[in-house]
Amino acid sequence: MYGSQSESFVICLDDDRDFLNSLQMSLTSKFQDTPVYNLLFLDNPFETLELIQELVENEEEIALLMTDQMMPDMKGIDLLKKSKSISPGTMRVLLTGHAGMDSAIVAINEKVLDKYLTKPVYDFEDLVFTLKRLLNEFHLKNTVDAQQRVILELYQFSNALNCLGN
Repeated sequence: MYGSQSESFVICLDDDRDFLNSLQMSLTSKFQDTPVYNLLFLDNPFETLELIQELVENEEEIALLMTDQMMPDMKGIDLLKKSKSISPGTMRVLLTGHAGMDSAIVAINEKVLDKYLTKPVYDFEDLVFTLKRLLNEFHLKNTVDAQQRVILELYQFSNALNCLGN
C-alpha cells in the first residue's frame, strides 16, 4: 500500500477540544471530495503515539500528522520526534503560537518537522491549502521512491541477464 493513493491517514492532535472540533468540521468538509484520506482527530498525545504504532503495525499509511506544540502532557515537538521513529515518511506539521517559534525552528533544523503553522488559525482555507500541498508532496515522494525501486530492480535484472549471456 505504501506509495499508492489508496486510503491514507491524516492525524490531527490538539488538547484544546474547541479548536479540535472546529478543525474537524473544517477539514472534514474540505476533504470530503477526497476519499483517499481517513481523518482522525485526537486530544491525547500518548493515545496518538499508540494509534500511530498500531497503524504502522497494520501496514497502514500515515500521510500527515499535525499537532499543537503547547500541550500539558507532552510538547508537540517531542511527539513529532517520537512519531518519526515509528513512521519516518509521514509529513509533520506543528501548530504553534509566536512563543513557540524557536522550538519550531529547532525542529525544522533537526528534520523533525515539514511545516509549522501559527495559532490561532484565522484562515482555515489557507490551512487546508497548505495541508493539501503537503499531502501532494507526500504522495509524489512515495511515487518517486516506488519508481526508483522498480528502476533498481530492472537494472539488477538486466545485469543478471547479461551475466547469463556471457
